[in-house]
Amino acid sequence: MMDKDRGSGAEGALKSLSRFSAVTFATTVLRLGIRVLSNVVFTRLLGPSGRGAYGLLTTIPGLVVSLGNMGFGLGNVFLIAKRKCDLRAVTGNTLVVTSILGTVLTLAGYLLLSYGDILKGDTEIIHQFTFLVLCAIPFVLLYEFGSDLLIATKQINYVNFLGLIFSGLPVILIIIFWFYTGEALNSAMYAWA
Repeated sequence: MMDKDRGSGAEGALKSLSRFSAVTFATTVLRLGIRVLSNVVFTRLLGPSGRGAYGLLTTIPGLVVSLGNMGFGLGNVFLIAKRKCDLRAVTGNTLVVTSILGTVLTLAGYLLLSYGDILKGDTEIIHQFTFLVLCAIPFVLLYEFGSDLLIATKQINYVNFLGLIFSGLPVILIIIFWFYTGEALNSAMYAWA
């Protein structure tokens, strides 16, 4: 009797995994299409130099967060998946760590942007958007940790939905902002933020 229960549990887990995989694959393909459309729109509006400045500006928060998150999000996934900690406690700790680490990483981002050799040629443009880029760092960190928490609780549909929103929304917003302001780089940066 116990072997049957174990077999049906494993079979259900495999079906769930295959469903999550299929949905995630379809979402990834859709996000790829959105990214291609986004790159076409952004490149047409910004031109080569604007696209380069935009790429640098939007890469900095992700780079700082990637180097500074210290594996905390994956640790959360482990703790929740193994049921070693209460979800509410882990979520609370995540918010506290996001606040503290977000502040530290924002300061690190400020130091990075203050370093003159990284900004060759684009100093004026970079300094124009420094505040916006630095403010994005804690939110990028929160998005990363939040996605990890959703994955740990098997809320893959929410992760996929958020991925679609964060991929598609900037394309819509840049067009709206560009029609309103007529300034491509400003529109792109505010659409990204």
